[in-house]
Amino acid sequence: MERRDAWVAPGLLFLATTVWACTFPLYKVLLTVWTPVQVQFWRYALGTLWMCLLGRLQFQARGPRDVGRGLLIGLVLWGGFTAQVYGIRHTTASKAAFLTALLILFGPLLYFGMAHLHIQGAIRRVPRMYGLYWGLALAGVALLTLRDWTWDWNRGDTFSVMAALAFALQMVLVDRWVDPTEGRWYAFLQIAAVALGTALWALIFGEPLIADANPPWVWMTAGALGLLPSWLAFEWQMRAQPRLQTPVASFIYAMEPLEAALLSWVLLGERLTASQWLGGCLIVSALLGTSLRWAEGDKVGR
Repeated sequence: MERRDAWVAPGLLFLATTVWACTFPLYKVLLTVWTPVQVQFWRYALGTLWMCLLGRLQFQARGPRDVGRGLLIGLVLWGGFTAQVYGIRHTTASKAAFLTALLILFGPLLYFGMAHLHIQGAIRRVPRMYGLYWGLALAGVALLTLRDWTWDWNRGDTFSVMAALAFALQMVLVDRWVDPTEGRWYAFLQIAAVALGTALWALIFGEPLIADANPPWVWMTAGALGLLPSWLAFEWQMRAQPRLQTPVASFIYAMEPLEAALLSWVLLGERLTASQWLGGCLIVSALLGTSLRWAEGDKVGR
C-alpha cells in the first residue's frame, strides 16, 4: 500500500462509521412513526434511487461469479440490517450500537478461519500486538453494554448480536472479494439487494410498505439516510476496506458505538454510565495502538 493510501483508506472508513453512527438515534426516532420494515425498505429503496440518478453508474458486462458474489454480500447485509432495525426497536439506540460492535470479535475470528484455508495470504503479516488491541476493544464493548453494573438482556439485544455476526461476515466477504476500483458497483448491488430483500419479506409476511402516518420530516430523514449512510458510506467502505486487513478495519468499526452513544445522548437523552465511559476509553486505546502500528510502518494492505 502506498503511503497516501495508508491514511486515505482509514480516513474514508472512519468517515463511513461516523455516518453510520448517526443512524442509531435517527432509527429510534423514525420507529416512533414507521415499522422496522418500512424504515428499512424506504432507506434502501431511496438509496438505490439516489445512486441511479446521481451515481453515474457504469453497468459493464459482469461474469456470473461477480454478480453472484455481489448478491451474496447483499443478502448477508440484508440479514444484518433486518436484525439491527428490530434490535433498535426493542432496546436503546446506544446499547444496540454497542452490541453491534461485537463484530470486532466476530470479524477477525471469521477472517482468520477463512485465511487458514489459504495460509499463504495476509494472515502471516498480522502483528501479534493486535491481539492486545482486540482484548482492549472487546473489554470496552463489554463495559459499554453494562448499565449500573448489571446486565439487562432482551430480545432487542439478541437481534443486535445477530446483526453483529452478519455485519462481520459481510466485512470479511468484502475484504476477500471486492475490488476497491469497483466500489460503487458493489455498493449499488448491496443497497439494491437490501431493498429488494426487504420488499420480498414484506410481501411474504403481509407487512405494509406504506405507513398510515407520513409527515414530511419522516420522508426527509429517510431520504437523507438513503443518500449518506446507504449510498455514500457504503461506497466509502467498498473503496477503503479492501485496502485494509480485516483486523485493522475492525478497530475502525469499533469507534462507531462510542459515536452512536454520544449522539444518542445529545439527541435522545440516553446517558452514558461510568462503566460505559470506561469502555469507550478502552476502545479509543485500541484504536490509538492500531494507529501507532501504521505510523511505525506496518503493512496494513494486501
